[in-house]
Amino acid sequence: DIMMIELDCPVGVKDHIEPGTYPVVSPTDITGASDLEPFTTVPGLQDAEGYIFGTWYLSKKSGDANFAGYYGATEGSVTVDKTGDVYSISFEIKDTDYKGIVSGSFEGKASIFDSSSPASVSMSSASMSQKSSMKSARRIAFRK
Repeated sequence: DIMMIELDCPVGVKDHIEPGTYPVVSPTDITGASDLEPFTTVPGLQDAEGYIFGTWYLSKKSGDANFAGYYGATEGSVTVDKTGDVYSISFEIKDTDYKGIVSGSFEGKASIFDSSSPASVSMSSASMSQKSSMKSARRIAFRK
């Protein structure tokens, strides 16, 4: 089983996750890099080749290495608490297409990576009006 949670964090955050509650952004609200908004959870999105990115859960067939399917987040939330370098992450993500709900928690040191490219961050910052400058964000992902 594989779980990936991808969060929009403030631009200055590169190597940790800020504590807080991150609601899942509806996939229908995502239109481009300028939609990055701090303290939101990136929904499960599928590209043209069928690869899913964002926040998703993938389960394996029992007794087989083949993947049976996945749930891509379309609603729900992720809550993050942090003490030192130990995280407490709880989540409930729902996939309205497949009617799946995945919930649970994690406690421990997290495997975190910055999934924003410098180009996507600067491009999103440059394309925003002064009124929407709070939407500038960096994507941070946690995998378990």
